[in-house]
Amino acid sequence: MKQRIGCGLFLIAGLAWLSFVAFDLFAVTLGDCIEDTPCEFYRPYVSGFIFWRGLAGGLLLVLAYLFFRNVVQDDDDV
Repeated sequence: MKQRIGCGLFLIAGLAWLSFVAFDLFAVTLGDCIEDTPCEFYRPYVSGFIFWRGLAGGLLLVLAYLFFRNVVQDDDDV
């Protein structure tokens, strides 16, 4: 039972993280910038930063999930 609850929590955390990254990326790419401004210059860099941060966070969640699955054992599996 502990393992099922933990897996559900990891699922909720993963979906929340992906939603946050998608919203953040959507907000950065949707904004309007005047031509030849720092906003227009830095937009691709900020988008890349958000993408790599999202990928790193997702990878950490997957690794934590795999570690959790190996460490926590249910009483039902005995």
